[in-house]
Amino acid sequence: MESRRQYLVGLVGVISISGCLSTSSPSAEVTRIQLINKTEREHDFTVTLREDGQRVYQESFTVASEEGNRTAMITEIPSNRGRIEVEVAVAKEEVSSSIEYTEKECYDMIITYSQSGFDFYSNSSGDC
Repeated sequence: MESRRQYLVGLVGVISISGCLSTSSPSAEVTRIQLINKTEREHDFTVTLREDGQRVYQESFTVASEEGNRTAMITEIPSNRGRIEVEVAVAKEEVSSSIEYTEKECYDMIITYSQSGFDFYSNSSGDC
């Protein structure tokens, strides 16, 4: 069962793209991702970015569970604009989740992983 936060994050994503009749093509860009492990054990994560359905970035990270070492910072992301999907998966657990950005904005993301799954947070600005 999805948590209320996951439901609201998904709902915001659906609402943000619903009713868009604009003829301009999507031109979102993800500039930074912070991945935080809030569980009590180390996990291997794979982060994948797709631009208009084509994979443009994929990297795997081992993120510890102890304070001070539970974060992976991803800043070496190719500068691509379009419909951007960010997917994160936990190795050996068949757990994954994704979010899609289509607005003409630049996004800095925080992805947290806890016992209840993934949560996505982002800040956006018009300038990259």
